[in-house]
Amino acid sequence: MRPLSAVVAGPPSLRDSGWLAVVVAVSAALLLGGVLLGIALTADATDLPRMELEGLTLQLPEEWVAHEGDGADPAGHRVIAHLVSYGVEPAQLCTSFESECPIGPGDVPPGEASVVITGWSEGAPPIPDPILSRPFGREAERIIGGEPAAFELRRSDEGATAWWQLSPPGFPDRWIEIRAFLGGGRFEQDRGVRQIDQMLLTLRFTDG
Repeated sequence: MRPLSAVVAGPPSLRDSGWLAVVVAVSAALLLGGVLLGIALTADATDLPRMELEGLTLQLPEEWVAHEGDGADPAGHRVIAHLVSYGVEPAQLCTSFESECPIGPGDVPPGEASVVITGWSEGAPPIPDPILSRPFGREAERIIGGEPAAFELRRSDEGATAWWQLSPPGFPDRWIEIRAFLGGGRFEQDRGVRQIDQMLLTLRFTDG
């Protein structure tokens, strides 16, 4: 008979080793974090105030500021608003179609965006050529503000320029263009496009 001291004990099970408790605790923490994040995002989406601009309303992220057009433009092509996610000087505001906007892609800080919304009611809606990136064409199921939206994104070493064409009631006799300058690298540009896209999903036309 072997002495008891010579009996080799088998390896402890996952349950006995304590790893199971660690795995369960980490999984529970991740699940709780995901739930809380989802609640927070939902709350942010519903709690944001709705801003009224000329002929439309939308919800802005908390850190964004809207500067309405100066009202001096003709009805055929007018700046509705200049939206910015960072602080700009009054001389940098793009609130008039007749005045050249002083902000370009290279002037926007990394991770920030400058967005100009323009209303049109003369001529014909443009179709960009060449189209470098247009995943949401006029006939696609992509809907912004209740209507199909055209989209284009151009990148450069200085930043990116994103362009949306929205279709309010009365399209194609009138339409809305959104042009955004995005600072930073590709990751920051894509994040900015997603943020603006989500903002535009809240856009509703109030006239026509």
